[in-house]
Amino acid sequence: MPKKNLIKNKLITKSRKAQMKMMENVAVMIIFFMLLSLDIEKYVQQQAVKLAKVVAALPEVRCSEENVPVQDCFDLLRVEETALKTKDLNTQRYYFEILGYSRVAIEEKYPGNGIIEVYDNQPNLAQAASIEEITFNYIPIYIPITLFNATTNQYSFGVLEVGTYDK
Repeated sequence: MPKKNLIKNKLITKSRKAQMKMMENVAVMIIFFMLLSLDIEKYVQQQAVKLAKVVAALPEVRCSEENVPVQDCFDLLRVEETALKTKDLNTQRYYFEILGYSRVAIEEKYPGNGIIEVYDNQPNLAQAASIEEITFNYIPIYIPITLFNATTNQYSFGVLEVGTYDK
């Protein structure tokens, strides 16, 4: 009888050790995936910042004085013209190569209040109907900018919103 109890105790001990190892493995995997998801989110935010820099450098929307670009300044007339161009079928491909699946909007904050949607290209999910539902996150970056209205020769303050669509 004592030998039987000894074997039973060894099996229970081994079983508990195995459970502990399994719990350790699960904990390590959970931490790994949490860190991975944080890295992916950080990467997506970096992509949005890069895209914001590209938009700020577009010559078709920037202010210029005597052909010298003004930093962080957007010409409202040029912005409105570019917004119309991005919706034109002939130029959509050009802007898609630069901006991809993203949204660019400029909002005037002071003294007026208005929004100009310069570009908005969301991923088309019509082809993915057979796959389980796919949702895309919209990750925006907001940058304070100066807006110049050439018709009134006045400056105003605004916000450049550049967002990327990501799974």
